[in-house]
Amino acid sequence: MESVNIYPELTKWRTNKHGLSAITIRFDFKRARIGNQPLNQSILPSDWDPQSKRVKKSNRNHELLNLIIETTLNKHNNYFLKRKAFGLLVNKELVKKYISSGGSLESFYDYAETIIDTKLLKDGKCYSPETKRCYLDELKRMKQFSAELSFRELTVQFLEKYKIWLQNEYYKKGTTKRLDENSIWKAFKFIRMVYNESVKNDIIPEEGNPFKKFKVGAYKENTEKIKYLERNEMERIEQLLQDRACGLEDLTIRIGWRFLAMCVSGMRISDAMHLDELFFNCLVLK
Repeated sequence: MESVNIYPELTKWRTNKHGLSAITIRFDFKRARIGNQPLNQSILPSDWDPQSKRVKKSNRNHELLNLIIETTLNKHNNYFLKRKAFGLLVNKELVKKYISSGGSLESFYDYAETIIDTKLLKDGKCYSPETKRCYLDELKRMKQFSAELSFRELTVQFLEKYKIWLQNEYYKKGTTKRLDENSIWKAFKFIRMVYNESVKNDIIPEEGNPFKKFKVGAYKENTEKIKYLERNEMERIEQLLQDRACGLEDLTIRIGWRFLAMCVSGMRISDAMHLDELFFNCLVLK
């Protein structure tokens, strides 16, 4: 394969207490070694054929070991061949990422965990701890429906079946209640976000995007349940916080000022909790 060369290698220079050496899969990019991935199989150095790079017949398990080698090589080669076929970028950094991920860049779940942990928002910050927890809960729920999921398995048919499962078979944890429409909408919004990130980062091709045919729908707001604070109500809260004679606990006062700061600025609660007293009027907080 152009640029990427993948082949088995025996670590003859390192043996365990039984004199066995590990078989690894080596990745070269433009003839330079990028790294090795363990195959979790070990043999005697004398059982390795350096010419064919396979296990000799002198090893009683040579057929099984060579089959494992061939299967693993096919998996890795197919990944890079598909990228080449779709005109996707293949460089040194991608090969390193592929090795460090254990060859799991095709796994939707593994990639989703990476996105949850590392994606930067417009403000340059990662997701808040609460958002990360919610997204990880979404992953756990998906794994209840399908224990493993590759990007190529993420089709319109999969999304339709998953939606039916959420509507008719899944119960909220510890209850007998079904998910409401908005909870199902959030579930697919999360899946679409991860998919879009994978396309943006050249992990998978844009062609075949299932969300071009599968419609997530729109979030339905129940305006009757939405409660808005009027300006005079915010002023009453401010006066209450300023009035030390009211006997509010110090913690309540601190939370109150942060709540008002969130109302005025629209900042997230995770950011508001990082505000220190210098942000506020110190005379008010004392």
